Amino acid sequence: MSSVITRNLRTTKPEIVIEELRALAGADVDLLGEVAGLACGYYRDAHSEALCDALEAEIDGLGPWIELGVMSGKVVVDPADGRGSDRGVVPVMIVEVQPTRQRRAA
Repeated sequence: MSSVITRNLRTTKPEIVIEELRALAGADVDLLGEVAGLACGYYRDAHSEALCDALEAEIDGLGPWIELGVMSGKVVVDPADGRGSDRGVVPVMIVEVQPTRQRRAA
């Protein structure tokens, strides 16, 4: 799903992208919100505004994931050693994603 979003960041027809994302996500609307929110938070700029606005309007649950995407975009990587520098930002959050069946059973 993330590749669908990134290859369509400059789209002028976000409804087609949203339709493809929903088809890929199937019944897992939580995962759809997670992926769309992270991408919007990380990639939002003047070029991706139409897509991100449409995703936020059409898909539930993006809010916290957008915030995490924004934080991820603020992490600075030192090209000398490839390690991150937080420069005042908490740079790492590991999220384990399980299929819907397993998540609800846990």
